[in-house]
Amino acid sequence: MVAELAPKPLLLIHGGADPILSHESSQALYDRAREPKTLKILPGVGHGLAHAEVFPLVSDWLLQKT
Repeated sequence: MVAELAPKPLLLIHGGADPILSHESSQALYDRAREPKTLKILPGVGHGLAHAEVFPLVSDWLLQKT
């Protein structure tokens, strides 16, 4: 169903060190999605995405889409 989101933009963020869900799951969604789409895999970040890079990443992405 992810391909049906287009033309709405899609942002996927995944922790590269997520012990619960592999980042390959986000990669698979990204591969199936149509443009516009963005995938950010954050090395060393776990499942909770509690990382200083997440807020500015989302903020910048939202500002680009408005």
